[in-house]
Amino acid sequence: MQNSSIDVVLGEISKKPALVNFVVPGMTFILAKILEDITNAEDQSLVKKLIASLDTWEK
Repeated sequence: MQNSSIDVVLGEISKKPALVNFVVPGMTFILAKILEDITNAEDQSLVKKLIASLDTWEK
């Protein structure tokens, strides 16, 4: 699949506000659930940064 990097996909989603309002909260919820099972502090930090980035991006 050409142009399938996460940045490209999120860029396409960002052009559709209704999709942003649906997808981003779902991604945030799933990442928060996954975070509960991550024990490595460095990995937890990365996931928390991703969640914070999504929260900022949604607004």
